[in-house]
Amino acid sequence: MRRIAIVIPACLVLACGGSAPPSEVPQVPDTLFLDPVDTVGVESGDSNYVFAMIWQARIDALGRLLVLDNQVCNVRAYSADGTWLATAGGRGSGPGELQFPIGMASLSDGGIAIVDPLSGSVALYDSGLVYERSLTGFFPAPPMRLAGADSGSFVALQPTYSEDGGTGVIRTVCGRWRDSTDPELVFQSTDLPVESGEGLRLQGPEYVLDGSPDGRVAIALSSPDLYRIECFGRDGLALFTIEEDWEPVAKTEEELAAGMSAVAISIENGNASAETRTVEDTEPYHVAISDVFFGPDGELWVRIGGGSIPTFRRYDREGTPLGVALIPALDSSSGGSWDVSVSPYGVAAWDMDPEAYPSVVRLVARN
Repeated sequence: MRRIAIVIPACLVLACGGSAPPSEVPQVPDTLFLDPVDTVGVESGDSNYVFAMIWQARIDALGRLLVLDNQVCNVRAYSADGTWLATAGGRGSGPGELQFPIGMASLSDGGIAIVDPLSGSVALYDSGLVYERSLTGFFPAPPMRLAGADSGSFVALQPTYSEDGGTGVIRTVCGRWRDSTDPELVFQSTDLPVESGEGLRLQGPEYVLDGSPDGRVAIALSSPDLYRIECFGRDGLALFTIEEDWEPVAKTEEELAAGMSAVAISIENGNASAETRTVEDTEPYHVAISDVFFGPDGELWVRIGGGSIPTFRRYDREGTPLGVALIPALDSSSGGSWDVSVSPYGVAAWDMDPEAYPSVVRLVARN
């Protein structure tokens, strides 16, 4: 029986180990500064506030802070003042339980979708975080990098594999899903020919993407020398493309030595297993775009790779540049390893520093 290995970058910030040199903070009129206002997470005590491994965090349409904990296999919701409200999931293989969650989407109706590759499914929960149903039967892997879109749907990337005459093809599909394992709409797809055989690594081009409640979708290729974002409407038609000149930013020796954190998912004889491990970092440059988001007022936020201060370029609904957003308080040169998510309802960041206990902060624009 063929053995298929799916290799997924664990978290983009984890792949940037080490301390980059401090970034200079530009002082220009169109710079938006964000500051932490509330923190959720304690080292010990009430289990509702203790995290093992924060994989993702996001502020949803109801104003709640959602936190995905990969190790305890759940998503917890917190109010604006940091009070625990509800929990979805839990470790197990029963209805609504999870085995190795690696992504979530906050849906436009207040529900959430959680991808669980070991069960080959996407679990759906209502606005109260009560389990509703699962989309099952994805093969060889369910959609990854989930993000909420319009009318309770989600957008994501799905790797697929096929063979024709002994030649294998990995197809990476950027699409929108709702009630089926088949995407209801494909925005774009990329084919990568590979040699077929035992131990196939199912790893195609890496993209980042996000969806918005009004149905827009932004997609960008993670490349060290290409700065390009494509934006689509809810009908799948292209709205505009943003493309700018980009000079590759070299990683430091410390960053390269730290390696990359990746998830290896193996499927053999119908059984799946997963592990998170550090692998050699062979890419000498940071990616130009490390993430894309739809933020407040429908703006498009593009996170820049490299540098120690989280930095975003902001664009309006037509793709016109608006300025930049910076979070100086999360400067990694002072310690910590922060990932950030932006939604139409707010900005959140979580600390992945293995030397500290995991925590999440809300951020607001400086007055």
